[in-house]
Amino acid sequence: MPTFREEFPDFPVTDMPAMPPTFEDTSWHNNTMPSITSDALGLHIWIDYTDHSKRECTAGSPRFLVERQDHGVEIGDEYVLQTNEWSEVLTLLAGMKVGDKVEIIKLVENYPEVMIDPGPTGVITSIENDCYWVRLDKHVPALDEWQNRLQIWDWSDQDGPDFHPSTYLKKLEA
Repeated sequence: MPTFREEFPDFPVTDMPAMPPTFEDTSWHNNTMPSITSDALGLHIWIDYTDHSKRECTAGSPRFLVERQDHGVEIGDEYVLQTNEWSEVLTLLAGMKVGDKVEIIKLVENYPEVMIDPGPTGVITSIENDCYWVRLDKHVPALDEWQNRLQIWDWSDQDGPDFHPSTYLKKLEA
């Protein structure tokens, strides 16, 4: 079976994320970008270049496109997810939804000082525009300090902080 390296020889190996379980490389040179497919999950993921100038549609086009499929045939007209963040694709594959118990395992890529080990836990209360609102199980002072410094979270008694796409959540067993 051909791979993205054969079908897209100019596509950098470093641009291809690690293949999730149940997926196989389904890249074909007549498509605009490499792709992977999982018949088990019924999903097809298109993976574009990291370098925007190499993308066929450069103006604001997302790097990862996820669509439903059934044995190689796309189902429906809309993408399940369009994003530039592989972590959002992995979150989708993990099947996180409102009511799931999660651990916050990473806050923001370039701020190691806000790493908390073990990570705080909570429950996803809503998902809006690829942000996951989590009601924390307990107050975490380190998050207060960081929020005050960067002012990026809207805390409320009901929902807690929203975790942006650069955040990683781990689904916990119920």
